[in-house]
Amino acid sequence: MLVLFPAAYGMCFGVKDAISALDQIESPETSTIWGELVHNPEVTSNLARRGFKQVKETDRASFPDSE
Repeated sequence: MLVLFPAAYGMCFGVKDAISALDQIESPETSTIWGELVHNPEVTSNLARRGFKQVKETDRASFPDSE
């Protein structure tokens, strides 16, 4: 079997930019992420550990209080 790897892979620039923006937030517990920022359980759990609230796109009515 021949396995080919792309020259570049990883997160797209949009996700990288979003994570960079989240890194600038001093009080993550006051912010809510609507929808799934990235399909990566390690990144998602890191955001939760930092204090970000996350709401599924279909759960608009259940938004927690945030600024």
